[in-house]
Amino acid sequence: GCGTFHYLRAVMTFDQEHIEHASSVLSQSVATIERFRRKSGGLVDTIGKMVRKQDYDSYTEMEIHAELVYAECLLLKAMLTVCEDETLVSFVKAGLKVRQCYMSFRTCWDILQTRDW
Repeated sequence: GCGTFHYLRAVMTFDQEHIEHASSVLSQSVATIERFRRKSGGLVDTIGKMVRKQDYDSYTEMEIHAELVYAECLLLKAMLTVCEDETLVSFVKAGLKVRQCYMSFRTCWDILQTRDW
């Protein structure tokens, strides 16, 4: 919520101070929401996802909501990265953030399609 408004102010003004403040607020939001997301089991869990289907019915509503908010915050942060600095490195960083955001949104889509509501 708050990060979205800081993002909008930064994008509308393109003031460097507003962009930096919005970026720090969104970073804090991502760090906060990380505590509510489903923890990954590491390499074994990643290999397990390839072999078998993920059981999204075991996710709590808080974990599902956290995944969606995480994806949104990452998208806003990626767009701010482009506004912050227009170098090649920042475009690469933004691209990596967009990929991570896409993976999170894809997880949300899978949850929506497969979970027994």
